[in-house]
Amino acid sequence: MATLQTLTQRLARRFEAVSALPADAALLTMTDTFDTFGYVADADVPPADVNKLLAYASADLATLVAINAASYFKYTDGEESVDKSMIAKEYREIAAVFRAEYQAELDVQAVGTRSAFAVMPRRDRLRGGKP
Repeated sequence: MATLQTLTQRLARRFEAVSALPADAALLTMTDTFDTFGYVADADVPPADVNKLLAYASADLATLVAINAASYFKYTDGEESVDKSMIAKEYREIAAVFRAEYQAELDVQAVGTRSAFAVMPRRDRLRGGKP
């Protein structure tokens, strides 16, 4: 079982290299994730849902970083140039990876829960063929 505090610490470790991230961003994001999935703040998350919540929160936080980085700039001064305009794009790509990880967690949990019902074509109504 994992708690809000445990998951927040894991999320913060994933984004510890991001200097522009506010100190409470991981906590706020994980709190929002708990709300999204219907967990209360003091709930224990079952092991089957830990990776799903962490992937969802990571995608959400990477998107937040991309939004904040969208205002970064590009300039040239003589021989010196600085280009930080691609940072937002890279964080959007990271968010897409986390969303794919989240979808993979959903797919793993859905194995065996989906219907295998299929409608077969009728032999007497095949196109271009005879029964």
